[in-house]
Amino acid sequence: MKEFGPSFRYVIMGYPPFLKSVADDPRIDWSAYTVDAGYGGEGISENLRSYLLTRFRQVIGSYGASDLEVNMAIEIELTIRLRRALLEDATLRHALIRTDYGVTPMIFQYNPLAYLLETNERGELVVTISRPYNISPKIRYNIHDRGHVLTYRELKSKLARLGRWDILDAIATKVDLPLLFIYGRSDMSIEYYGAKVTPDSIREILFGIPELTAILNTFRLLSYEDASHNKRMEIAVELVNDASPPLRTTRKNAKWTALG
Repeated sequence: MKEFGPSFRYVIMGYPPFLKSVADDPRIDWSAYTVDAGYGGEGISENLRSYLLTRFRQVIGSYGASDLEVNMAIEIELTIRLRRALLEDATLRHALIRTDYGVTPMIFQYNPLAYLLETNERGELVVTISRPYNISPKIRYNIHDRGHVLTYRELKSKLARLGRWDILDAIATKVDLPLLFIYGRSDMSIEYYGAKVTPDSIREILFGIPELTAILNTFRLLSYEDASHNKRMEIAVELVNDASPPLRTTRKNAKWTALG
């Protein structure tokens, strides 16, 4: 960008933490540039999107998987407005999404002629690529993401019933395509800078420390954004009652809690 200057329109694509690091780069006078941002690989919070929009003209997400297809669905103005409305309207949340997962889903639209998307009994998304010329056929392929589909007609009906037709107002382009709601991984793994961190991998590490094996009860992976909108990952470890962590496993920033 410094080389080519501000006379071009730029598109920057990457994982959300990468976009955050670019947005924070002091070498760029963002007011002089026209930049759009595209992200994928993991979800984004609306707080982070708002932060990135202070630098970028648009922040648009794409949904896919490396073992399936990388661009199956995309965010548009409608899905972004709908997701933001879910954060402030509890009635709307209970009418449209699964609140028992404890997360606000990413919302996309997709082409139903190219993909048949179903949800199995575990709430996982099952994908069939419908194009006959696809080089790698996938039929009812389970990528272990929790999700479900809502048709555009169903969305309009529910918004009208709830008195939230304002979500559709002033949107220049409305496309009659189904909406895809994605809640994250069903195996409790988290995405961190594009890497998939699984509970099994952490379990292998923790129980590979002899001093911890006897006192470790359980653990949980946590992914969040700090006050500066940087992506963080924590491993919350529960120790058996009255246990103390061994000295060599204690780090400066570690916080140990012993629970019965």
